[in-house]
Amino acid sequence: MVVRATDTSHDRLAGATPAVQRSAMSNTGGLPIKRNLALVLSLQAVVWTLLWLMEQQGGWVAVVIAAVLSCVLLTNYALMHEGAHGLLARDSRVNSALAWLTSALFPTSSTLFRVAHDAHHYSNKTEFEPFDYYRPGENRLLKYAAWYAILLGPNWLLMPIGSLLLSIDPRLLQRGFLGRMPTTQELRKLFAAPGVRSAIALETLLLIGYWILMIQLLGLSTGTVLLAAAAFAFHWSTRQYLTHAYTPCDVIEGAHNLSASRFVSWMLLHGHLDLVHHQNPSLPWTELPAHLPESRPPVDTWALYRAMWRGPRPAPAPAPEPLPDTRLA
Repeated sequence: MVVRATDTSHDRLAGATPAVQRSAMSNTGGLPIKRNLALVLSLQAVVWTLLWLMEQQGGWVAVVIAAVLSCVLLTNYALMHEGAHGLLARDSRVNSALAWLTSALFPTSSTLFRVAHDAHHYSNKTEFEPFDYYRPGENRLLKYAAWYAILLGPNWLLMPIGSLLLSIDPRLLQRGFLGRMPTTQELRKLFAAPGVRSAIALETLLLIGYWILMIQLLGLSTGTVLLAAAAFAFHWSTRQYLTHAYTPCDVIEGAHNLSASRFVSWMLLHGHLDLVHHQNPSLPWTELPAHLPESRPPVDTWALYRAMWRGPRPAPAPAPEPLPDTRLA
């Protein structure tokens, strides 16, 4: 099943039975498995090498290498995203192993990311993901603070810190500020699924071991790690939300296809075609460009990025209802 851009959001998925929806999402016949495996493993080596070079060179050379590293980590993130959709390998165990390797470099629990991304696909542009629009009664100051946390990079911290805190105390999603956040209220439903909390705890423990091993073997200083993290946080956070800024208030149509050079397109594994992905979430990254003619034309990336610095906008329409929880990922 390929979801066409001409269908309406709720007809596309809500109208099908859960079995049909799961079957549509598990269409993995055309997966570039060998290419995915080669990319995942080679990127591990490249990232370790670049971190070592940052430590050895220091100064402005380290800053330049950190910028290069942030681009490499965007490719890794694209593979991490494929893993969340079960598109790295046909065998679920192999897919999970590769997904964990990619998430280790982020770093975050691959299960936490899969659950959060799951929620994103059926809650996009709803009241649970209100980052780019504000509505009457909302705290405008908090809205702008969250917005610039996205543009400047601190938003990235939610995933690594979230993995650590949730592995220690899963009840954090029910208390205090986190418990009142709209996004958190939706995520609580998914975290209640069997095995999710224990998987996050185990993966986080393995992540800690992975990074201790890397830091010890490469002799990385705190400054090198922080510089690499800051560069990636800034680059990732902007790219992550650019594809959804000021889009229609529609669960599936609320995304952009963005303009990109050939180099950037390959660096992102065609992730700039996010609307194509939302319309066809079972497609592997290699097939996204072929479906662009069925979707909306790309939006100018740099014009949109400049517009984002002006802040969130009044909502142009009511928030849509979430799609049924079909575990699109």
